[in-house]
Amino acid sequence: MGMILVADDFESEIALVKSCLAMLGVEDSEILVALDGAHALELIENHSGQISHVISDFNMPFYNGGQVLKLAYELGIRGLMLRSSHSVPTLEQKIAEYGLEGEQVELLCKREHDSSQLTYILRKFLQNSFKSGMLDSE
Repeated sequence: MGMILVADDFESEIALVKSCLAMLGVEDSEILVALDGAHALELIENHSGQISHVISDFNMPFYNGGQVLKLAYELGIRGLMLRSSHSVPTLEQKIAEYGLEGEQVELLCKREHDSSQLTYILRKFLQNSFKSGMLDSE
């Protein structure tokens, strides 16, 4: 597994994701952090060969999560997750605007999961065994 980029304009959300990743054994040195879309795009461009997973918020300053994940996908990064306060159906519509589909991006509504559930989801995501729609059946 390569580095993980966590992009969100709320530091509390970044802290939550980092805490869950730490519970899975991911070291701080393996995590890149961006507080806005522009910084996320810069990190993806500068570290594309090292990043294996991107976990991004949708609504961020400068560039949104759809734009961030589209560039990541174009550069060959296949571990893509979009976390947002929007519902999953709304996120599906939003990523479609950037030429992405639910099979390419794992979609997650922030309001629906506590930290233990998020840790479980991230474990599956990092193992590449996460399937779109998995949460709907649990």
